[in-house]
Amino acid sequence: MPELPKSKLGTCDYYQGHERGGGRTTLYRCELCDGYFCEEHRNPKIPQAPPYKGKPWEMEEWRADGHPCFPYIKIKEQEEEEAREKWQKVLNKMRGKPRREIPVVHPPITYPPPEETIPTKLPPPIEKVRRRDGKIVDFDRNRITNDIFRRVKNRNTAEELSDEVVRILEQNYGRRIPTAKDIYNIVQNVLADYRKQIKPPTQRRPSLSIRLPRIRLPTFVIVILLILCILAVGFFVIKPIFYPTVYLLALITAGFLDWKIFQKVSRISVHTDARLFGLKLLSGLIAGVGGVLLAVLFFIAFPLFLNPFNPPWSPTDPPVIAVEIFIGVFALGLILIASFLGFKFMRKSGVIIYPR
Repeated sequence: MPELPKSKLGTCDYYQGHERGGGRTTLYRCELCDGYFCEEHRNPKIPQAPPYKGKPWEMEEWRADGHPCFPYIKIKEQEEEEAREKWQKVLNKMRGKPRREIPVVHPPITYPPPEETIPTKLPPPIEKVRRRDGKIVDFDRNRITNDIFRRVKNRNTAEELSDEVVRILEQNYGRRIPTAKDIYNIVQNVLADYRKQIKPPTQRRPSLSIRLPRIRLPTFVIVILLILCILAVGFFVIKPIFYPTVYLLALITAGFLDWKIFQKVSRISVHTDARLFGLKLLSGLIAGVGGVLLAVLFFIAFPLFLNPFNPPWSPTDPPVIAVEIFIGVFALGLILIASFLGFKFMRKSGVIIYPR
């Protein structure tokens, strides 16, 4: 059998859809599997499953290392076995050496004379501080003292509390550089302990007043009550602008309902296929409701199509105009919400991909 050439012109045997691997290009033969691959997929690698639900750029990165080669598995296992045997020989050689005993020498114990005292090691003083903007400046104790004095209104007390703050800083940080926020937190804790010492807890006197329970109404109930109050004021006080007020309230109510629905649906999290399918159904349902409302608006605004049924209203009546405004704005809002959900479905399902 003639020997296969080491390189030739053609298409990559692994992935022909790649922009550098597709088309006619220089191919190299793999000595293990006798396949021809492009420059990017030339090296063999252990076959593995692709990433679950991989994005296009993730699949490109996964393919870029080489081509899956089954004969390469045995070679990789042999290399790992040789490395394991090599380490085993080194470990056996190390275990065979005798242990070297290191003699332990205990220094003589010397006791100081009774009149002398053992000097204690003091923590290093704080010299630098890191400000909030990242700059390192010299530590100024007077700034802490002046800050405490503005709160306690006593210079001696401020000096004592400042000494306590510096002592805590030296114990906790030592040679480290504290930040301005750390110093602020320690000052707050020291002042809180000082206030607890000078101000005993006060005892609450029993209250004889009767507290009525709070009644919290839902938002939509408050909106309805507000609309009724405005209508009552417009009808009994300012009658000439009563109907314009009704039109404006119909517009605001429809917009408010659309906004509440949008807030609810925008919080829907999509992390499974079932939720993704439900998002698509919800988008279609909201769009269908918006279409039905637009059809109802059409028949209300043009009652000529309902002449056989003798509709009892006229499209120029003020109440009918208010209903038309409410239905029109509400239906348009529902259609916009359905469009938003459709865009979210396409974004989550991978139909729309932003290049990175």
